[in-house]
Amino acid sequence: MARHIYLIASAIFAITLLSVDIAHACLGVSRTITARSFNANMGMGGSAGLGLRNKEVILTFDDGPKSSTTRRVLQALSAECTKATFFVLGRMARSNPKLLQQIARSGHTIGQHTHNHPNLTRLSIAQAENEINRGIASVNLALGSQRRASTRLFRYPYLARSARLDAMLKRKGLLPVSAGIDSNDWKNGSGVAMVNRVMAQLKRRGRGVILLHDIQNKTASALPSLLRRLKQGGYRVVHLRGSGSPRTNVIASRKSKSKAVRVAALQTKKRKRFSLFRKRDNGLPGVDTITTGSIKKRSVKRKSKQRLKHKKLAKKVRKGFFARLRERRLERAQALAAKQSAKKRIKKSNRKVKKKTRVAKRVKKTKKKSWFAKRREARLARAAERKAALKKRSKRKLSNRSKRKTKRVAKRTTKRKSIFSRLFKRIARRKTESDRSFGLRLYDDLLDLEQENKELTQLMKVNDLPLDQRPEIQSLLKTLRPLANK
Repeated sequence: MARHIYLIASAIFAITLLSVDIAHACLGVSRTITARSFNANMGMGGSAGLGLRNKEVILTFDDGPKSSTTRRVLQALSAECTKATFFVLGRMARSNPKLLQQIARSGHTIGQHTHNHPNLTRLSIAQAENEINRGIASVNLALGSQRRASTRLFRYPYLARSARLDAMLKRKGLLPVSAGIDSNDWKNGSGVAMVNRVMAQLKRRGRGVILLHDIQNKTASALPSLLRRLKQGGYRVVHLRGSGSPRTNVIASRKSKSKAVRVAALQTKKRKRFSLFRKRDNGLPGVDTITTGSIKKRSVKRKSKQRLKHKKLAKKVRKGFFARLRERRLERAQALAAKQSAKKRIKKSNRKVKKKTRVAKRVKKTKKKSWFAKRREARLARAAERKAALKKRSKRKLSNRSKRKTKRVAKRTTKRKSIFSRLFKRIARRKTESDRSFGLRLYDDLLDLEQENKELTQLMKVNDLPLDQRPEIQSLLKTLRPLANK
Protein backbone atom coordinates (compact mmCIF):
# COMPACT_ATOMS: atom_id res chain seq x y z
CA MET A 1 0.00 0.00 0.00
CA ALA A 2 2.79 2.41 0.91
CA ARG A 3 4.53 1.50 -2.34
CA HIS A 4 1.41 2.42 -4.37
CA ILE A 5 1.12 5.74 -2.59
CA TYR A 6 4.80 6.44 -3.31
CA LEU A 7 4.32 5.70 -7.04
CA ILE A 8 1.25 7.94 -7.28
CA ALA A 9 3.06 10.80 -5.53
CA SER A 10 6.11 10.48 -7.80
CA ALA A 11 3.87 10.50 -10.89
CA ILE A 12 2.10 13.66 -9.69
CA PHE A 13 5.47 15.30 -9.01
CA ALA A 14 6.73 14.40 -12.50
CA ILE A 15 3.56 15.79 -14.11
CA THR A 16 3.92 19.07 -12.21
CA LEU A 17 7.59 19.32 -13.25
CA LEU A 18 6.63 18.73 -16.90
CA SER A 19 3.86 21.34 -16.70
CA VAL A 20 6.34 23.83 -15.18
CA ASP A 21 8.85 23.09 -17.96
CA ILE A 22 6.16 23.54 -20.63
CA ALA A 23 5.06 26.79 -19.04
CA HIS A 24 8.64 28.06 -18.98
CA ALA A 25 9.13 26.93 -22.60
CA CYS A 26 6.36 29.28 -23.85
CA LEU A 27 6.45 33.08 -23.72
CA GLY A 28 2.76 33.17 -22.76
CA VAL A 29 0.78 36.15 -21.45
CA SER A 30 1.76 37.69 -18.12
CA ARG A 31 -1.48 39.67 -17.63
CA THR A 32 -4.39 41.30 -19.48
CA ILE A 33 -5.19 45.03 -19.55
CA THR A 34 -8.65 46.25 -20.59
CA ALA A 35 -8.85 49.81 -21.92
CA ARG A 36 -12.09 51.45 -20.77
CA SER A 37 -11.68 55.24 -20.85
CA PHE A 38 -10.50 57.66 -23.54
CA ASN A 39 -6.82 58.62 -23.35
CA ALA A 40 -5.31 60.57 -26.27
CA ASN A 41 -1.77 59.42 -25.34
CA MET A 42 -2.56 55.72 -25.02
CA GLY A 43 0.31 53.63 -26.41
CA MET A 44 2.93 56.40 -26.12
CA GLY A 45 5.44 57.17 -23.41
CA GLY A 46 7.01 54.86 -20.86
CA SER A 47 3.94 53.17 -19.40
CA ALA A 48 2.00 53.82 -22.66
CA GLY A 49 -0.86 55.29 -20.62
CA LEU A 50 -1.80 51.72 -19.65
CA GLY A 51 0.30 51.23 -16.52
CA LEU A 52 2.91 48.98 -18.14
CA ARG A 53 5.63 47.79 -15.78
CA ASN A 54 9.31 47.34 -16.57
CA LYS A 55 10.00 44.70 -19.25
CA GLU A 56 6.35 44.49 -20.28
CA VAL A 57 5.38 44.74 -23.94
CA ILE A 58 2.15 44.75 -25.97
CA LEU A 59 2.22 43.17 -29.44
CA THR A 60 0.10 44.94 -32.09
CA PHE A 61 -0.34 44.16 -35.79
CA ASP A 62 -1.73 46.60 -38.40
CA ASP A 63 -3.22 46.58 -41.94
CA GLY A 64 -4.30 42.91 -41.99
CA PRO A 65 -5.54 40.31 -42.39
CA LYS A 66 -3.70 38.80 -45.36
CA SER A 67 -3.95 35.08 -46.04
CA SER A 68 -0.30 34.49 -47.02
CA THR A 69 1.24 36.21 -43.97
CA THR A 70 -1.37 36.50 -41.17
CA ARG A 71 -1.68 32.70 -40.89
CA ARG A 72 2.07 32.43 -40.24
CA VAL A 73 1.80 35.21 -37.64
CA LEU A 74 -1.00 33.32 -35.87
CA GLN A 75 1.07 30.10 -35.92
CA ALA A 76 4.07 31.91 -34.38
CA LEU A 77 1.90 33.44 -31.65
CA SER A 78 0.21 30.12 -30.84
CA ALA A 79 3.60 28.38 -30.70
CA GLU A 80 4.60 30.81 -27.92
CA CYS A 81 1.12 30.68 -26.28
CA THR A 82 0.83 34.46 -26.45
CA LYS A 83 -1.80 36.96 -27.58
CA ALA A 84 -1.75 40.16 -29.62
CA THR A 85 -3.99 43.00 -30.79
CA PHE A 86 -4.85 43.21 -34.52
CA PHE A 87 -5.90 46.59 -35.96
CA VAL A 88 -7.84 45.49 -39.03
CA LEU A 89 -8.60 47.34 -42.28
CA GLY A 90 -12.20 47.12 -43.53
CA ARG A 91 -11.34 46.16 -47.10
CA MET A 92 -8.90 43.47 -45.94
CA ALA A 93 -11.54 42.08 -43.57
CA ARG A 94 -14.08 41.90 -46.41
CA SER A 95 -11.59 40.05 -48.63
CA ASN A 96 -10.56 37.58 -45.83
CA PRO A 97 -13.56 37.08 -43.51
CA LYS A 98 -12.68 33.50 -42.49
CA LEU A 99 -9.18 34.52 -41.49
CA LEU A 100 -10.58 37.36 -39.38
CA GLN A 101 -12.94 34.91 -37.68
CA GLN A 102 -9.96 32.62 -36.99
CA ILE A 103 -8.16 35.56 -35.30
CA ALA A 104 -11.21 36.13 -33.11
CA ARG A 105 -11.51 32.42 -32.25
CA SER A 106 -7.81 32.32 -31.25
CA GLY A 107 -8.52 34.85 -28.50
CA HIS A 108 -6.73 37.84 -30.01
CA THR A 109 -8.12 41.37 -29.78
CA ILE A 110 -9.56 42.99 -32.93
CA GLY A 111 -9.30 46.77 -33.22
CA GLN A 112 -10.34 49.26 -35.92
CA HIS A 113 -8.02 50.83 -38.53
CA THR A 114 -10.40 52.55 -41.06
CA HIS A 115 -11.55 51.02 -44.35
CA ASN A 116 -8.92 52.07 -46.96
CA HIS A 117 -6.03 53.30 -44.74
CA PRO A 118 -6.11 57.02 -45.75
CA ASN A 119 -4.31 59.81 -43.90
CA LEU A 120 -7.24 61.18 -41.88
CA THR A 121 -5.54 64.53 -41.24
CA ARG A 122 -5.87 65.28 -44.97
CA LEU A 123 -9.65 64.64 -44.96
CA SER A 124 -12.52 66.64 -43.53
CA ILE A 125 -14.11 65.47 -40.27
CA ALA A 126 -17.19 64.16 -42.12
CA GLN A 127 -15.04 62.21 -44.60
CA ALA A 128 -12.87 60.80 -41.79
CA GLU A 129 -15.94 59.73 -39.81
CA ASN A 130 -17.42 58.06 -42.91
CA GLU A 131 -14.13 56.22 -43.50
CA ILE A 132 -14.07 54.97 -39.89
CA ASN A 133 -17.76 53.91 -40.04
CA ARG A 134 -17.16 51.99 -43.26
CA GLY A 135 -14.20 50.17 -41.68
CA ILE A 136 -16.18 49.21 -38.57
CA ALA A 137 -19.15 48.02 -40.66
CA SER A 138 -16.90 45.93 -42.91
CA VAL A 139 -15.20 44.32 -39.89
CA ASN A 140 -18.57 43.52 -38.25
CA LEU A 141 -19.86 42.07 -41.51
CA ALA A 142 -16.76 39.89 -41.93
CA LEU A 143 -16.92 38.65 -38.32
CA GLY A 144 -20.53 37.54 -38.74
CA SER A 145 -21.68 35.74 -35.60
CA GLN A 146 -18.45 36.71 -33.80
CA ARG A 147 -18.96 40.47 -34.24
CA ARG A 148 -18.80 40.88 -30.44
CA ALA A 149 -15.04 40.31 -30.77
CA SER A 150 -14.80 43.73 -32.46
CA THR A 151 -13.63 46.28 -29.88
CA ARG A 152 -13.57 50.05 -29.52
CA LEU A 153 -9.78 50.19 -29.87
CA PHE A 154 -8.70 52.31 -32.84
CA ARG A 155 -5.35 53.16 -34.43
CA TYR A 156 -4.79 56.10 -36.75
CA PRO A 157 -3.35 55.21 -40.19
CA TYR A 158 0.29 56.38 -40.36
CA LEU A 159 -0.18 57.36 -36.66
CA ALA A 160 -1.32 60.75 -38.05
CA ARG A 161 -3.63 62.46 -35.56
CA SER A 162 -5.03 65.87 -34.63
CA ALA A 163 -7.08 67.45 -31.84
CA ARG A 164 -10.22 67.55 -34.03
CA LEU A 165 -9.89 63.84 -34.86
CA ASP A 166 -9.39 63.01 -31.16
CA ALA A 167 -12.58 64.92 -30.32
CA MET A 168 -14.49 63.03 -33.02
CA LEU A 169 -13.20 59.65 -31.72
CA LYS A 170 -14.18 60.61 -28.17
CA ARG A 171 -17.68 61.52 -29.38
CA LYS A 172 -17.95 58.13 -31.14
CA GLY A 173 -16.68 56.26 -28.07
CA LEU A 174 -13.53 54.91 -29.76
CA LEU A 175 -10.24 54.55 -27.87
CA PRO A 176 -7.13 55.60 -29.84
CA VAL A 177 -4.02 53.42 -29.38
CA SER A 178 -0.64 54.65 -30.61
CA ALA A 179 2.76 52.91 -30.48
CA GLY A 180 6.00 53.79 -28.73
CA ILE A 181 8.19 51.18 -30.46
CA ASP A 182 7.91 51.26 -34.27
CA SER A 183 9.50 48.30 -36.07
CA ASN A 184 9.48 50.09 -39.45
CA ASP A 185 9.07 46.66 -41.03
CA TRP A 186 7.67 48.27 -44.19
CA LYS A 187 11.10 49.75 -45.00
CA ASN A 188 13.79 48.01 -47.02
CA GLY A 189 15.95 45.62 -45.05
CA SER A 190 16.02 42.10 -43.70
CA GLY A 191 13.97 40.57 -40.89
CA VAL A 192 17.07 40.34 -38.69
CA ALA A 193 17.58 44.10 -38.99
CA MET A 194 13.94 44.65 -38.03
CA VAL A 195 14.28 42.43 -34.93
CA ASN A 196 17.51 44.22 -33.92
CA ARG A 197 15.76 47.59 -34.33
CA VAL A 198 12.90 46.57 -32.02
CA MET A 199 15.23 45.10 -29.38
CA ALA A 200 17.44 48.23 -29.42
CA GLN A 201 14.38 50.46 -28.76
CA LEU A 202 13.22 48.13 -25.98
CA LYS A 203 16.69 48.25 -24.41
CA ARG A 204 16.48 52.08 -24.29
CA ARG A 205 12.89 52.32 -23.03
CA GLY A 206 12.45 49.06 -21.13
CA ARG A 207 8.74 48.67 -22.06
CA GLY A 208 6.14 49.81 -24.59
CA VAL A 209 3.67 49.01 -27.37
CA ILE A 210 5.33 47.33 -30.37
CA LEU A 211 3.96 48.24 -33.82
CA LEU A 212 4.20 45.46 -36.47
CA HIS A 213 2.43 44.76 -39.79
CA ASP A 214 1.03 41.28 -40.35
CA ILE A 215 0.78 41.93 -44.12
CA GLN A 216 4.58 42.07 -44.41
CA ASN A 217 6.26 38.81 -45.43
CA LYS A 218 9.41 39.90 -43.61
CA THR A 219 7.48 40.33 -40.34
CA ALA A 220 5.78 36.93 -40.63
CA SER A 221 9.11 35.17 -41.16
CA ALA A 222 11.00 37.14 -38.45
CA LEU A 223 8.27 36.98 -35.73
CA PRO A 224 9.44 33.63 -34.19
CA SER A 225 12.96 35.00 -33.72
CA LEU A 226 11.55 38.24 -32.22
CA LEU A 227 9.45 36.28 -29.70
CA ARG A 228 12.49 34.14 -28.88
CA ARG A 229 14.61 37.26 -28.28
CA LEU A 230 11.88 38.73 -26.06
CA LYS A 231 11.79 35.53 -24.02
CA GLN A 232 15.58 35.44 -23.72
CA GLY A 233 15.65 39.11 -22.66
CA GLY A 234 13.16 38.46 -19.88
CA TYR A 235 10.33 40.49 -21.41
CA ARG A 236 6.70 39.67 -20.63
CA VAL A 237 3.77 40.01 -23.04
CA VAL A 238 0.65 41.88 -21.90
CA HIS A 239 -2.60 41.29 -23.75
CA LEU A 240 -4.51 44.53 -24.49
CA ARG A 241 -8.30 44.31 -24.71
CA GLY A 242 -10.98 46.91 -25.38
CA SER A 243 -14.29 47.16 -23.53
CA GLY A 244 -17.49 47.15 -25.55
CA SER A 245 -18.14 47.14 -29.27
CA PRO A 246 -17.91 50.27 -31.44
CA ARG A 247 -20.88 52.40 -32.52
CA THR A 248 -21.22 52.91 -36.28
CA ASN A 249 -24.07 55.48 -36.43
CA VAL A 250 -26.19 53.01 -38.40
CA ILE A 251 -29.23 55.29 -38.84
CA ALA A 252 -27.13 58.09 -40.30
CA SER A 253 -25.19 55.64 -42.46
CA ARG A 254 -28.25 54.71 -44.57
CA LYS A 255 -27.67 57.87 -46.56
CA SER A 256 -23.96 57.06 -46.98
CA LYS A 257 -22.61 55.53 -50.17
CA SER A 258 -21.09 52.46 -48.45
CA LYS A 259 -23.19 49.33 -49.09
CA ALA A 260 -21.35 47.40 -46.37
CA VAL A 261 -22.71 49.89 -43.82
CA ARG A 262 -26.25 49.39 -45.18
CA VAL A 263 -25.91 45.61 -44.84
CA ALA A 264 -24.80 45.99 -41.20
CA ALA A 265 -27.76 48.31 -40.54
CA LEU A 266 -30.20 45.79 -41.99
CA GLN A 267 -28.70 43.00 -39.88
CA THR A 268 -29.13 45.00 -36.67
CA LYS A 269 -32.72 45.81 -37.65
CA LYS A 270 -33.59 42.16 -38.31
CA ARG A 271 -31.99 41.13 -35.04
CA LYS A 272 -34.28 43.49 -33.14
CA ARG A 273 -37.34 42.36 -35.09
CA PHE A 274 -36.82 38.59 -34.46
CA SER A 275 -37.74 38.10 -30.81
CA LEU A 276 -40.23 35.44 -29.63
CA PHE A 277 -41.17 37.45 -26.57
CA ARG A 278 -43.19 40.64 -26.77
CA LYS A 279 -44.50 42.98 -24.09
CA ARG A 280 -48.14 42.92 -23.11
CA ASP A 281 -50.25 46.01 -22.65
CA ASN A 282 -49.40 46.02 -18.94
CA GLY A 283 -45.64 46.19 -19.83
CA LEU A 284 -44.76 42.74 -18.42
CA PRO A 285 -43.04 40.17 -20.65
CA GLY A 286 -45.01 37.09 -21.66
CA VAL A 287 -45.53 34.54 -24.37
CA ASP A 288 -47.60 35.64 -27.36
CA THR A 289 -51.13 34.24 -27.73
CA ILE A 290 -50.10 32.45 -30.94
CA THR A 291 -48.98 28.85 -30.43
CA THR A 292 -45.31 27.97 -30.32
CA GLY A 293 -45.57 25.84 -33.51
CA SER A 294 -46.93 28.75 -35.56
CA ILE A 295 -44.22 30.96 -34.04
CA LYS A 296 -41.56 28.47 -35.19
CA LYS A 297 -43.04 28.33 -38.70
CA ARG A 298 -43.11 32.09 -38.89
CA SER A 299 -39.55 32.37 -37.64
CA VAL A 300 -38.40 29.82 -40.28
CA LYS A 301 -40.17 31.77 -43.02
CA ARG A 302 -38.69 35.03 -41.79
CA LYS A 303 -35.23 33.49 -41.64
CA SER A 304 -35.54 32.17 -45.21
CA LYS A 305 -36.72 35.59 -46.38
CA GLN A 306 -33.90 37.18 -44.47
CA ARG A 307 -31.36 34.83 -46.09
CA LEU A 308 -32.74 35.63 -49.55
CA LYS A 309 -32.53 39.34 -48.79
CA HIS A 310 -28.99 38.94 -47.51
CA LYS A 311 -28.02 37.01 -50.64
CA LYS A 312 -29.52 39.73 -52.82
CA LEU A 313 -27.72 42.37 -50.82
CA ALA A 314 -24.45 40.44 -51.09
CA LYS A 315 -24.93 40.20 -54.87
CA LYS A 316 -25.61 43.91 -55.02
CA VAL A 317 -22.53 44.59 -52.91
CA ARG A 318 -20.44 42.41 -55.24
CA LYS A 319 -21.94 44.06 -58.29
CA GLY A 320 -21.24 47.45 -56.78
CA PHE A 321 -17.70 46.39 -55.96
CA PHE A 322 -17.07 45.20 -59.53
CA ALA A 323 -18.79 48.31 -60.90
CA ARG A 324 -16.45 50.44 -58.79
CA LEU A 325 -13.54 48.41 -60.10
CA ARG A 326 -14.70 49.05 -63.67
CA GLU A 327 -15.13 52.74 -62.91
CA ARG A 328 -11.63 52.88 -61.49
CA ARG A 329 -10.23 51.12 -64.52
CA LEU A 330 -12.11 53.50 -66.83
CA GLU A 331 -10.82 56.47 -64.82
CA ARG A 332 -7.28 55.14 -65.07
CA ALA A 333 -7.67 54.57 -68.82
CA GLN A 334 -9.08 58.09 -69.23
CA ALA A 335 -6.26 59.53 -67.16
CA LEU A 336 -3.71 57.66 -69.29
CA ALA A 337 -5.41 58.86 -72.48
CA ALA A 338 -5.41 62.42 -71.17
CA LYS A 339 -1.72 62.14 -70.30
CA GLN A 340 -0.91 60.75 -73.74
CA SER A 341 -2.91 63.50 -75.46
CA ALA A 342 -1.15 66.10 -73.31
CA LYS A 343 2.21 64.58 -74.25
CA LYS A 344 1.22 64.68 -77.95
CA ARG A 345 0.19 68.32 -77.62
CA ILE A 346 3.47 69.15 -75.92
CA LYS A 347 5.37 67.32 -78.68
CA LYS A 348 3.43 69.21 -81.36
CA SER A 349 4.06 72.53 -79.65
CA ASN A 350 7.74 71.63 -79.31
CA ARG A 351 7.88 70.77 -83.01
CA LYS A 352 6.26 74.09 -83.89
CA VAL A 353 8.71 75.93 -81.68
CA LYS A 354 11.61 74.03 -83.26
CA LYS A 355 10.28 74.88 -86.75
CA LYS A 356 10.02 78.54 -85.82
CA THR A 357 13.56 78.51 -84.43
CA ARG A 358 14.83 76.85 -87.62
CA VAL A 359 13.06 79.41 -89.82
CA ALA A 360 14.42 82.22 -87.67
CA LYS A 361 17.93 80.78 -87.95
CA ARG A 362 17.57 80.50 -91.73
CA VAL A 363 16.35 84.10 -91.95
CA LYS A 364 19.29 85.19 -89.84
CA LYS A 365 21.65 83.25 -92.07
CA THR A 366 20.14 84.78 -95.21
CA LYS A 367 20.36 88.21 -93.63
CA LYS A 368 23.96 87.55 -92.76
CA LYS A 369 24.61 86.31 -96.29
CA SER A 370 22.98 89.40 -97.82
CA TRP A 371 25.00 91.60 -95.47
CA PHE A 372 28.21 89.84 -96.49
CA ALA A 373 27.16 90.05 -100.17
CA LYS A 374 26.59 93.79 -99.77
CA ARG A 375 29.98 94.13 -98.17
CA ARG A 376 31.55 92.20 -101.04
CA GLU A 377 29.75 94.40 -103.57
CA ALA A 378 30.95 97.50 -101.76
CA ARG A 379 34.50 96.15 -101.73
CA LEU A 380 34.30 95.33 -105.43
CA ALA A 381 32.93 98.82 -106.17
CA ARG A 382 35.74 100.37 -104.15
CA ALA A 383 38.25 98.22 -106.00
CA ALA A 384 36.72 99.25 -109.37
CA GLU A 385 36.83 102.89 -108.29
CA ARG A 386 40.45 102.49 -107.26
CA LYS A 387 41.26 100.87 -110.59
CA ALA A 388 39.51 103.68 -112.47
CA ALA A 389 41.34 106.25 -110.38
CA LEU A 390 44.62 104.50 -111.09
CA LYS A 391 43.81 104.44 -114.79
CA LYS A 392 42.98 108.12 -114.68
CA ARG A 393 46.19 108.82 -112.82
CA SER A 394 48.17 106.77 -115.31
CA LYS A 395 46.45 108.60 -118.19
CA ARG A 396 47.18 111.90 -116.49
CA LYS A 397 50.77 110.87 -116.00
CA LEU A 398 51.03 109.85 -119.67
CA SER A 399 49.41 113.11 -120.79
CA ASN A 400 51.68 115.08 -118.47
CA ARG A 401 54.66 113.25 -119.87
CA SER A 402 53.57 114.03 -123.47
CA LYS A 403 52.98 117.66 -122.50
CA ARG A 404 56.36 117.81 -120.88
CA LYS A 405 57.87 116.34 -124.02
CA THR A 406 56.11 118.89 -126.23
CA LYS A 407 57.24 121.66 -123.88
CA ARG A 408 60.79 120.44 -124.08
CA VAL A 409 60.63 120.31 -127.89
CA ALA A 410 59.11 123.79 -127.98
CA LYS A 411 61.83 125.09 -125.68
CA ARG A 412 64.42 123.57 -127.87
CA THR A 413 62.93 125.14 -131.02
CA THR A 414 62.67 128.50 -129.28
CA LYS A 415 66.25 128.16 -128.21
CA ARG A 416 67.24 127.36 -131.72
CA LYS A 417 65.21 130.27 -133.02
CA SER A 418 66.81 132.53 -130.49
CA ILE A 419 70.21 131.23 -131.45
CA PHE A 420 69.50 131.91 -135.12
CA SER A 421 68.03 135.30 -134.29
CA ARG A 422 71.13 136.17 -132.32
CA LEU A 423 73.25 134.95 -135.16
CA PHE A 424 71.25 137.03 -137.57
CA LYS A 425 71.61 140.09 -135.35
CA ARG A 426 75.31 139.59 -135.07
CA ILE A 427 75.58 139.10 -138.85
CA ALA A 428 73.55 142.28 -139.36
CA ARG A 429 75.92 144.24 -137.18
CA ARG A 430 78.78 143.40 -139.39
CA LYS A 431 79.82 146.25 -141.64
CA THR A 432 81.11 144.34 -144.50
CA GLU A 433 78.57 143.55 -147.15
CA SER A 434 80.12 140.28 -148.04
CA ASP A 435 79.54 138.93 -144.52
CA ARG A 436 76.08 140.42 -144.52
CA SER A 437 75.12 138.74 -147.70
CA PHE A 438 76.51 135.42 -146.37
CA GLY A 439 74.50 135.74 -143.24
CA LEU A 440 71.34 136.56 -145.07
CA ARG A 441 71.73 133.54 -147.28
CA LEU A 442 72.36 131.39 -144.24
CA TYR A 443 69.26 132.70 -142.53
CA ASP A 444 67.20 131.98 -145.62
CA ASP A 445 68.45 128.38 -145.55
CA LEU A 446 67.49 128.06 -141.92
CA LEU A 447 64.01 129.37 -142.62
CA ASP A 448 63.66 126.79 -145.34
CA LEU A 449 64.65 124.14 -142.78
CA GLU A 450 62.04 125.43 -140.38
CA GLN A 451 59.39 125.18 -143.05
CA GLU A 452 60.35 121.57 -143.52
CA ASN A 453 59.87 120.95 -139.81
CA LYS A 454 57.68 117.93 -140.38
CA GLU A 455 60.37 116.13 -142.28
CA LEU A 456 62.84 116.90 -139.50
CA THR A 457 60.53 115.56 -136.77
CA GLN A 458 59.99 112.36 -138.74
CA LEU A 459 63.74 111.95 -139.13
CA MET A 460 64.13 112.47 -135.35
CA LYS A 461 61.51 109.83 -134.58
CA VAL A 462 63.15 107.31 -136.90
CA ASN A 463 66.73 107.92 -135.78
CA ASP A 464 65.95 108.95 -132.20
CA LEU A 465 68.37 111.89 -132.55
CA PRO A 466 67.84 115.43 -131.36
CA LEU A 467 67.89 118.28 -133.89
CA ASP A 468 71.34 119.54 -132.81
CA GLN A 469 72.94 116.18 -133.50
CA ARG A 470 71.83 116.01 -137.16
CA PRO A 471 74.89 116.01 -139.50
CA GLU A 472 73.48 118.80 -141.76
CA ILE A 473 72.81 121.14 -138.81
CA GLN A 474 76.22 120.33 -137.29
CA SER A 475 77.90 121.31 -140.52
CA LEU A 476 75.95 124.60 -140.55
CA LEU A 477 76.86 125.18 -136.92
CA LYS A 478 80.51 124.65 -137.70
CA THR A 479 80.34 127.35 -140.32
CA LEU A 480 78.38 129.68 -138.05
CA ARG A 481 80.45 129.28 -134.87
CA PRO A 482 83.31 131.42 -136.06
CA LEU A 483 80.83 134.11 -137.02
CA ALA A 484 79.10 133.90 -133.64
CA ASN A 485 82.40 134.18 -131.80
CA LYS A 486 83.28 137.38 -133.67
